[in-house]
Amino acid sequence: MRARTPQLTTYLLICGTLLLAAAAGLALAGVAADDAAAQVVGQAGSAEIAPGSGGGAGAPAGAATAAGDPAGTGGLPFTGAIAIPLALAGAMMLAGGLLLKRREPPAPPAGS
Repeated sequence: MRARTPQLTTYLLICGTLLLAAAAGLALAGVAADDAAAQVVGQAGSAEIAPGSGGGAGAPAGAATAAGDPAGTGGLPFTGAIAIPLALAGAMMLAGGLLLKRREPPAPPAGS
């Protein structure tokens, strides 16, 4: 078991760092998606309705779909909420790797 500890330590450090980086990327993508959705909703809200066009209760026809689905794909907008569990998992893996690294015995000198 002692021989595998450095490999496990390295694995935990690398995977923890990668998960934290992925979480940061997803969080930034979620912020960018929120900004894009706000722009689409703002554009749809400023559209004028022609009299007698059947717009309903004074809202443009595309306003309801633009607010809930800015990309027009038929799904929910991306929020980046998955970044929170990814960041927690990455931080725990990084902390575990650092703890194992701290408990490792020092390497023997190169000359002996």
